[in-house]
Amino acid sequence: MSRILPILAIIALVLFARAAEPEPEDDRKRIVGTWAPVRIEKADEKTPDEAVNIRFHFTDKEFRIQTPGLPDKTTTYKLYPGKKPAWIDIVPPEGGKLVRGIYKFEKGRLILHTHRPGGDRPATFEERCDTLLILKPVAPAKGK
Repeated sequence: MSRILPILAIIALVLFARAAEPEPEDDRKRIVGTWAPVRIEKADEKTPDEAVNIRFHFTDKEFRIQTPGLPDKTTTYKLYPGKKPAWIDIVPPEGGKLVRGIYKFEKGRLILHTHRPGGDRPATFEERCDTLLILKPVAPAKGK
């Protein structure tokens, strides 16, 4: 009996820890919506102050970037929430090169970490990357 209790305790801890982790499907639902930049870092270029006006719109399959004064850019994306860290692939339109990245949700924000199109996927969030996006959700307009 004394040997069974520690084993049961370990099993209970493992089950509790797994229950506390969000299911991969939750990420697919959490990302849907409109996001605004908190911070944008690009390796080789200074991010203009106007970047705060950019909006990132995610549906269940598409990713649209809306920049005031420029045509919208729409592409598709795929999440791999079961990977550690979670992966995102952004598929550019018209045969462009795949953008491989990692993402996470932290304190209500979406953090995207990518390299240049066609490049390798970042392994960690600490790794220097070509683009770092920290996004916050945009509140829906009242009455909607």
